[in-house]
Amino acid sequence: GVRHVAFKEAARAAQLALKTASGAIEEKRTAAKGFSEAVAESALKELAAMKEFVDLLGTDMADVHKDASDQIYGTARRDIEARLKVAEVKAKTVVQVCEEISSRSTEGKEIDAGEMTDLLEKGGQASEEAASLITEMISTLQGHLRDLEASETPAKKDFKQNLTKLVQMEGANNKQKKELMSIEQRFVAKHVLKLAEPMVQDLEAKLEHLTSVSAPLVVESEKVTFNATMLLARAAEALRAHAAAKELTPQAVCDEIIGSEDAIVESKFVSFIHSLPQKEQEDLPLSEAQLKAAYTALDSVGAGRVAAGDFLELMRRRYIVLAEAPLLASPEAEGEVTRTLAPLEMVEAIGPNGESSATVAKVRAELDKAEGFAAIGDASLFEPFSPYSACAHKTNRALEEVAAAVKKATAFMQEKGAEFKAISSVGKAQAVREAEDGLMRLRARAARVQAAHATLKKKVGDELAERAKKMKLEAHRRDQAAKTAAAAAAAKDAGSLVSSVTAIADRAAGLAGGALKAAAGAEDGARLEAGLLEQMDAASEELQAALREAAASSASLAERTAAVGANPGLKKLLQASASKISSLEARCRQQAKALDNTRLKLARVAERGLHEAVKAHMRSSGSSAQAVFDKLATGGAAAPKTIPVDAFRSFVQEQVGAELQPSQLELGLRRYAQGVSRLAFSGMAQDYRAVVKPIVLTSTLAVQEAEIIRKLELGEVVEVLGDITTDPQVGLERARGRAMRDNGEGWITLRGNQGTPFFDVAGKPYLLCKAPEVPMRNECSRSAVAARALRGGDALEVLEGPVREPAVEVMRVRGRAKKDGRTGWVTMRDGAGAAPSLELAEALVCRCSIALTKDADAGAVVRKLELGELLDRTGEPQEDPERNVTRVPARARSDGKEGWVTMRGSDGTQYVVDNTMIYTCAFDVPMESSFPSGSSRMRTLEQGEVFDVLEGPTVEKKVGELFARCRGLRDGAEGWVCVDSSVERWAPRCTCRKKGDLQEDVDCADGVGVVRSLEAFEPLEVLSPPARSSSGAVRVHVRAERDGATGWTTLRQPGSDEALLECLFDVP
Repeated sequence: GVRHVAFKEAARAAQLALKTASGAIEEKRTAAKGFSEAVAESALKELAAMKEFVDLLGTDMADVHKDASDQIYGTARRDIEARLKVAEVKAKTVVQVCEEISSRSTEGKEIDAGEMTDLLEKGGQASEEAASLITEMISTLQGHLRDLEASETPAKKDFKQNLTKLVQMEGANNKQKKELMSIEQRFVAKHVLKLAEPMVQDLEAKLEHLTSVSAPLVVESEKVTFNATMLLARAAEALRAHAAAKELTPQAVCDEIIGSEDAIVESKFVSFIHSLPQKEQEDLPLSEAQLKAAYTALDSVGAGRVAAGDFLELMRRRYIVLAEAPLLASPEAEGEVTRTLAPLEMVEAIGPNGESSATVAKVRAELDKAEGFAAIGDASLFEPFSPYSACAHKTNRALEEVAAAVKKATAFMQEKGAEFKAISSVGKAQAVREAEDGLMRLRARAARVQAAHATLKKKVGDELAERAKKMKLEAHRRDQAAKTAAAAAAAKDAGSLVSSVTAIADRAAGLAGGALKAAAGAEDGARLEAGLLEQMDAASEELQAALREAAASSASLAERTAAVGANPGLKKLLQASASKISSLEARCRQQAKALDNTRLKLARVAERGLHEAVKAHMRSSGSSAQAVFDKLATGGAAAPKTIPVDAFRSFVQEQVGAELQPSQLELGLRRYAQGVSRLAFSGMAQDYRAVVKPIVLTSTLAVQEAEIIRKLELGEVVEVLGDITTDPQVGLERARGRAMRDNGEGWITLRGNQGTPFFDVAGKPYLLCKAPEVPMRNECSRSAVAARALRGGDALEVLEGPVREPAVEVMRVRGRAKKDGRTGWVTMRDGAGAAPSLELAEALVCRCSIALTKDADAGAVVRKLELGELLDRTGEPQEDPERNVTRVPARARSDGKEGWVTMRGSDGTQYVVDNTMIYTCAFDVPMESSFPSGSSRMRTLEQGEVFDVLEGPTVEKKVGELFARCRGLRDGAEGWVCVDSSVERWAPRCTCRKKGDLQEDVDCADGVGVVRSLEAFEPLEVLSPPARSSSGAVRVHVRAERDGATGWTTLRQPGSDEALLECLFDVP
């Protein structure tokens, strides 16, 4: 093929070259005739020789072309003949297939679909392959004949003969191909009808089955019997529920109904079920007429008597399988699966009373009697059997099956009909046309089935919807009846709860009212009636019992209200009852609070009497509080020392000799049930009073003879030192006292002769350090030496003061810091005699920018000096008479560079002068924003920093600070402390600002070692001075007044100013 094509191209090119050469020679011969005779003759001879040579080449090329063609076309002829034989074999195969199918059809031998498909595929493939070969060879031969059109060779003749033969073979192959198509059409048409006919017959059978199973739902004549069967199923449910409730066997129930008879009669059947409680009738209660209809269905033979065996068959508990479910060998969920129950199978529960206490029960499959365990409580897998539900499930299954079969058959016939329609009418066989007619008839039958299915589906749907509607209405009726019954029961229960709470609350209110009335006089200091405290305790217990009952009743009503659902009337009734109980609860709480307040007032009165008695004893005996406490207290390093309550009671009864009733003494001691701490005894033993009306401190008891020492100011605190006595001349209540402010002693008037009080009882004064460090000084002055530094959280006992130190004069200057250019006020001298904070810099200062030169003659410039820069002299100034300038050697303080600088210019300008306004800080000093010292701090000037004074010095007259002489509660160290924002008032009684924890140790981390939780505003007694934990928190050892629990709690967290405890400064 490739060589043949190349040869043809070369031959064509050679012929073209010869033709071109011949044409060129003829053109030259024509042109030569126009030359001179001699020239023309010579030229024509040369051209004639050329023409002869070209002709010779043409002859040689023709011979070569002939030899090459004979060789090439001989090969092509042999190839054609070989392929022709293959095509003949393929065509013969087609003929053989057609003949075999025709022969077997003539003999009546049916060919199955698989074999027919194989034969048709074999013939069709051979026909296609033969056609392909024939078409290809015809095209090849036609090409060769075109190439040999101008020549006559033996190959040309052979090619024509083979071409004729191939055309004949092509016609025969096409004829056989049509025959194969005809055979295929006849076979397919017959096969399609063979498949479609059973489909339609199956459809019609399924429709007949659907009609049969749905008849009880849609055929009126069968509904009556079927409805009676339904009523019987409902009656059976009621009987089974009765058996389960009474734990009876089906035989025992049968015996109950039969009684002395040998069979069940209608009257006993109806009356027995009518007598069952409504709760045992799971479905709607049946009327007498319905029960009679149910009995008729049970009495299948119409004899009026039902045998025990028929009744026991009725009592079986059966279930419908809704979806595939496992039948297990054991009740465990992971048990071995015996077999799988199919949808719509029936199983019977065979456990006690036909059921199980769990959702899994033992069952028996009715299909094959296989036994096992199944989850009958799973509503998605099982449904209790009733004739109606069974019929509905079977009907729905039949509807689905008919619908699926109609869809399948219709799709099949539509598909095959479309295939038949796609066949051209020219080549369509008669069998195909007959099959199309047959399919049309079958489709008509399927359409009738489909229409009947749709009709039945609508009837069934309407019936099920109607039943669902009736069931919904009846369920609504039953729900309303249940709500009515529940409302009545709830109303009764709510009334009982309200009555019970009311009775308890009224009894408690009577006791509380009597106790409060009896305690009214004792609140003002009158003697306590015998048994009053016991009466108050009994009333409190009754009130707490009433509150507990009210809380339980409220919770019960709340639960019932939440469970009511959509029943507004019942909800309203319950809410009204809850409101009544809430009112009773509020009344009880109010009375309980009144009792608590009264008990607290009585306790305060008793405590006040106890404290006054102890103070009077301590004043008269002259004993120190510290000595008495050390004598009575017990304890050691492991726990703070305290006076046991028994020892304190004996001390009060034997030494104090107070005129207190035993009940008042016990009431006063309740607060100290866990013992009396050092701080508590100190506050109890020392008598402090605060001035509430202007009064004077005098020298003697007798006012008329006394000299005035000084006037006491409002709020000033005085410690009463001796017995309280009466001035016999004027009838004033007088006592010797010590003014805390200046430690001055004298006589004071506590109460006038008309009862006017000049003092009020005050607590012992304490201070608590707030700042991280608070200096304690030796003297009452800020300039005094700090003897020690107190830490934040240190508690101090005030011994004297607060007293104000003398006024001081402070020297203040305003200036600019050289470092950052900021302007502010600085205290140059604090007036306390301390060294000045600013020192005048002994230096030269540049008044303007000028050069620092290398020598005195203003030679090379070392660098440029800036305005305000400081210089130290390194020699004496020198005058330059010629230039009339003064120069001085100096060293720049900023970088240490040395040189000469001009002090005075020739025109008298002063470039560098002696410093009078620039200072350096002798030590770190604050720079403040305004003139008054102590104003807001801008920043701290560091030691050695340069400060340029712009204004001042100006004198500020500063009022002296308040100081108090104090003693540390932990170490006993004494000294003077400035009473400013670094300290705050403190008291050994406090309350929690918010919830917290009472912990076992001072170093317990959060949540560790918790004794109990502390509530907000819970009162606490401090047992020992505050201490710092390892984390830096300020902690206090306290005792809860509520229950006596002791432990540590946090007063202030590390780095925080917020106090978590609030001091109580009131005193009993």
